[in-house]
Amino acid sequence: MTAIWLDAAMLLSATGGFLALALASDKPGAALLGQKPAPARRWGLRLLGWPLLALALVEGTAGWGPSVGWVTWLGWLTVAGVGLVFAFPYWERARAAAAARDSSSRFPRPSRQHSRLSTPSPSPFRFGEALSREPQKNPQEEK
Repeated sequence: MTAIWLDAAMLLSATGGFLALALASDKPGAALLGQKPAPARRWGLRLLGWPLLALALVEGTAGWGPSVGWVTWLGWLTVAGVGLVFAFPYWERARAAAAARDSSSRFPRPSRQHSRLSTPSPSPFRFGEALSREPQKNPQEEK
């Protein structure tokens, strides 16, 4: 197996293991699933998460030997953990926005449903132009 595929396999195994363990815990599981996971689901996710982390270690030690395999395993665990730490708040906000959108979909909306920033623009100048048109909050009014 080439190094790029070995790295990709280790990263996917580590990310999957951390994601399963996070979903098995109370707070991230409730935030991402919408409710606290049932005990059977928590047990199953834990039973899935730890072997995936061990699989990443086995892939690394089988591909590079024990000395380099352990180091690459710890490196990919770090990358996967940091990636998920930064992704969880985004997923929570996206879930909350989807729930708010679903609850407000009973009422008709005006024809302009998307803001100017949500459409892709071909140049950074158009992005700056759209950003300048967005309403600004006045910090003096909040006090």
